Amino acid sequence: MRNRNLLFRGNAASQSLQNFPKPIHVFVHLARDYDARKWEKSWREGKIIGINDRMPYGYFRAAGDGCAVSYAQDKSRNKLERMLGSCVSSLIGIDLVHAWRNRNGIYAAEAVWTHTELQSLAVLLVFEILFWKPRPKLIAQSVWLMDRWQSLGRARRGSFRASSRRPMF
Repeated sequence: MRNRNLLFRGNAASQSLQNFPKPIHVFVHLARDYDARKWEKSWREGKIIGINDRMPYGYFRAAGDGCAVSYAQDKSRNKLERMLGSCVSSLIGIDLVHAWRNRNGIYAAEAVWTHTELQSLAVLLVFEILFWKPRPKLIAQSVWLMDRWQSLGRARRGSFRASSRRPMF
C-alpha cells in the first residue's frame, strides 16, 4: 500500500533499487502546481522552458540511491475549496489545504522532503493537527523565511511559530 503513489515502478530507477534490501520510502512535498505527473507530461511535450529535469528539481534521482520516491499531487478543487484554500493561505501564509490533501502520502513515507520552508511549515502544521500519529522524518530548509520575518504579519508569524514549535526529527 505504501507504493501506491510511486512514480518509478518498472523503469531504470526501480531496477537500481534491487541493490538495496529495503528502499527508503520518500514523499516529496512540493508546492501546488508542481505535480510531478503534470510536470513530466509538460516536459515530454517541450512545454517546460529552460534546462529542466523530467521531474521537478531532480528529487527522482534518489531512486538510484535506495529510495522509493513519490510526489505530492495536485487535487482538483471546486470553487468553494479554492476560495477556502486561498483564504487560509492568505491568512497564515502556508498552503495547508494542499498539505492536508496529501497527508496520506506524507504519513505513508519514512521521510518527507520539501523544497522551501513554506512546504516544510505546511507539513509541520499537518503534524501538529494530527499530533497522535507517528511522524515520518522531515528533510526541510529555512533559507528565505528569516530574511522576510520582520515584514510578516502577526497571523503568519504565529502560524510559522506554531508549525515549527516541535523538532523536525
